[in-house]
Amino acid sequence: MKKDEIVVSDALVTHYLNKGYKTVTYSEPSQDPPDIILQIDQNSYPIEITKIDENSLNRRTNFAHSYGTFIKQIIAQKQSEVPKNVSYYISVRHSGTKVGKIRKKFILFFDKKILAQGFSNDEYIFLEGSVKITFKKLNTSKGGQHFPMSFSTVPVRQSNDIKDFLNSMIEPLDVGFQSIVRNSICVKSKKCSAVKPTIWLALYDFYANKFNSDDNEQILMYQNAIANITEKDNFDRILVVLESGAVVNLFDKHT
Repeated sequence: MKKDEIVVSDALVTHYLNKGYKTVTYSEPSQDPPDIILQIDQNSYPIEITKIDENSLNRRTNFAHSYGTFIKQIIAQKQSEVPKNVSYYISVRHSGTKVGKIRKKFILFFDKKILAQGFSNDEYIFLEGSVKITFKKLNTSKGGQHFPMSFSTVPVRQSNDIKDFLNSMIEPLDVGFQSIVRNSICVKSKKCSAVKPTIWLALYDFYANKFNSDDNEQILMYQNAIANITEKDNFDRILVVLESGAVVNLFDKHT
């Protein structure tokens, strides 16, 4: 079993023991999916586990990886000039343009616009050809530096009113987060479609904790994100396991 799967499985055992069940154990099945079989007293539940982070939406595309690596490298190289406590949500839109095409201009933009202004603006937008990179300030209770990213291959179109166009392309945090959660649910739904009985899905959070240190606020982010995701109906139950070890039931098909 992977480390993340063990952490989630242990959290589930603790959660259900605390709810009053007498015997709760888990085992790794011979066939994947599911990731684990959770035994609660006399009942067995197949459970698939997935990690929720900014890479959940992007890990399958080389372009996303190259842009993500490039931006992280620039931030790391300029670390001495980046404020200690700053959080921006970075969204990247492109139509297959290689990083090398915008490298020099983006570095100049980062130096002259973002660093020169000390990350003081609520938003910074880099636009070059079919590439648009948006830095949108986040209000978070967590200290330190946080730069979560999302990526899209939706091409940037030119507009007669560029200001209106740019405003319409801004992706707020809740929309980006819902996309990440939906993508994870859809990927696992397809993978587990043949599993009988209907499987449970455990989401392991590595995303909401970057914006809120309070468990209740993190739970609210997930509840809001999952509310309109119809694909959740493909699972019997969906839970989230937080960094603190807390486990919350987000969806139950039978209640």
